[in-house]
Amino acid sequence: MSATFEFPGFRLPGAPTFTGALGTSMFYGALPTPTPVLDLAMVFGSRLWGHDLPLDGDALGAAPGVGDLYGHELRDKACAALCVRVAQELHDDVTDWRSLVLHTGSEAVETAIKTALRATGRDGMVAFEGGYHGTFGLALAVTHGAQFRDPFWRQIPTTTTWAPWGVVPAMTNEVACVVVEPWQGRAGVIPPPSWFLSLLREECDRVGALLIFDAVLCGAGRTGATIAEAIADARPDIVCLGKAIGSGIVASAVVSRAEVAAAAWDRGAVEPAHTSTSIGDPLASAGILHSIGALQSRGAELEAAGAAWQALLEPIAEAAGMQLRGTGLLWALDTGTPGGGMQLAKRLLDEHRVLVVPSGLDGSSITLYPAATCSDLELERVAEALPRALG
Repeated sequence: MSATFEFPGFRLPGAPTFTGALGTSMFYGALPTPTPVLDLAMVFGSRLWGHDLPLDGDALGAAPGVGDLYGHELRDKACAALCVRVAQELHDDVTDWRSLVLHTGSEAVETAIKTALRATGRDGMVAFEGGYHGTFGLALAVTHGAQFRDPFWRQIPTTTTWAPWGVVPAMTNEVACVVVEPWQGRAGVIPPPSWFLSLLREECDRVGALLIFDAVLCGAGRTGATIAEAIADARPDIVCLGKAIGSGIVASAVVSRAEVAAAAWDRGAVEPAHTSTSIGDPLASAGILHSIGALQSRGAELEAAGAAWQALLEPIAEAAGMQLRGTGLLWALDTGTPGGGMQLAKRLLDEHRVLVVPSGLDGSSITLYPAATCSDLELERVAEALPRALG
């Protein structure tokens, strides 16, 4: 059926409509001979292990719980696994952490900010130019892009202070939280200065503000076999996870220090002030459990895959005179030309059947989110396609 029944603007003009996905490929066109495309977008990095979803009978037949009223076994296991993993990476006691299983990255950031506002009793927020944290509610209040914010400026809180990326601002005791991406993702995979996150931690401590890591894109294995890049150096109070944390199943999570969660949330007279019908639903919980298990058992595979992509991309970027940014399985190539990333992504898809994501504040770059399961032959295919598309 034609896509004309969908809201306008939610797909690129002339782009194919995909009909299937398997492993590291997506397909478009009719059976029996659909056209395969090597997928280096992986649903904006959500499918770290490819398109083969980790669904089993335990998840499909699990009790669903009832929102904020009644839990269920998979939800309990997922919350425990999240806390165990963060505690391990920070060398903390697992009892020092609490978690909540959700669905989208925006939902995770929204929940984290609400937690910080309630725990501190303050209303100030600090965020960074170029940062992207989602387009829903309070997540939009800390997302910098004018294209997302301007249509709704009357509805957005005015308590956000903006700082340049990589600059630690002097804060006051009115600040409840600082929201920061360990790597700025949508801006084109922009790394932080080496000292930035740890000094940000110090400034938060000075004024009693909470540090929130938005690791929705760069966490859960995308930038290495950790929950969140640089977590140990900056010791955040709250970590937001999404995308790869579900292993292809729609899932997100907030992991918070126990004292922060305790200060923020209780049932109130009847119910908590923040809730959702499908908190911790079985599919999201199962996806999170699969992801954390894979981080534990397949960390060496992630490291090797990241090193292989770095070795492939560095000489291509150098030969083309392009800037390469990234780590692990998250890479951006910057053409240096506004809109050049969109043109390059189109050539790669149309001429070479390789799918990447245009990125950068001015559309100058492409971002690659390869699956850890890409084969040597698929890397060789990219090594041939990229220089031709750049040429």
